[in-house]
Amino acid sequence: PLLKALPPSTYKPTGGEPLPCTYQPEGGFPPSDVEGDGNLRYPLEFRSVGILCQGEEFAVAELQVLRNINANVKARLCVLRSAISSKGEDGDGGGRCDIMELPIVYGSGEEYWDIFYWTTDTVIAFQDHLCWVDYDRGMLFCDVLQKRPGIAFIRFPLDSFPNGRSRRHFSQVYRGVSVTTECDGSGALKFADVNRLDSKLLGSLEPGRGYTITCHTLRTLGLDVGAIEWSKDFAITSKEIWSFKGPELVPHEVLLFPTMSMEMPNVMHFLTCDYEHVIRKMSVVTIDLASKTVLSVIPYVNGQEDLSGEDADMVRAKSSYPQSFLPSEFSKYFNSI
Repeated sequence: PLLKALPPSTYKPTGGEPLPCTYQPEGGFPPSDVEGDGNLRYPLEFRSVGILCQGEEFAVAELQVLRNINANVKARLCVLRSAISSKGEDGDGGGRCDIMELPIVYGSGEEYWDIFYWTTDTVIAFQDHLCWVDYDRGMLFCDVLQKRPGIAFIRFPLDSFPNGRSRRHFSQVYRGVSVTTECDGSGALKFADVNRLDSKLLGSLEPGRGYTITCHTLRTLGLDVGAIEWSKDFAITSKEIWSFKGPELVPHEVLLFPTMSMEMPNVMHFLTCDYEHVIRKMSVVTIDLASKTVLSVIPYVNGQEDLSGEDADMVRAKSSYPQSFLPSEFSKYFNSI
């Protein structure tokens, strides 16, 4: 079959319960013995699940940060690997999920608190790692294809970070982590931040105000967190962008959900929203930063007019809760359909 359900995420504790009740996952759901047979069912948090493909091998993994009342932290990783778990006990290829607790490598003491108050926003695949992203703090990356994976934390190159449980409002709207291809053909992981320069959290800009877009590239990756560094690619203001060649942008609209092109490292995609209506009009904006050109402004949701079509439910959902696109190549297996 083209599609097959993942096997249940269960495990049988040995030598005592390996996940003490004093530790709580970020999703708040501890494992439970739902069948009464001693096998604990491990509930997956959908925002924390990622897929990594390397040639013919793949891994499906979920990571949650565990913390306890003594302020200790560690990671709980649930992973299904094609190479290690290709067949189930009945030989039908069902496989099984390996669940393990792992330490998290980090740098300074401040980074420890970033991990303690961690919340996963999305999961990105990069080279032979999966990267769990908290847009307020940074990334946890893990080489999930290894039998004993390592997990490390790297902070985003930001000027300030939230204190404790507080989060920057709508950080996932103004920030993005993307994988692109450099001019020499190598892969690169980039972090983009849209910093609006007014007092509003969302909506159109205040009169006379603008925003700045900053982009950084992660130059190294590994468990030696001291050797990991970001390099700044550029910082550009809205005033400069509004003067670009090509289709004119509405000056009071902020560019949202920054996403790098997968194939062209100088090209970025954004969404814009018209906040004057309940059912918003939204467009996809593509900009070439090298040539300082707005390549296109393409309507994505046409507001109230689209409610009469067959995608009315999608229009309402996208309008009330805009989300970024999920960059992906089409699988080669679709060629046979």
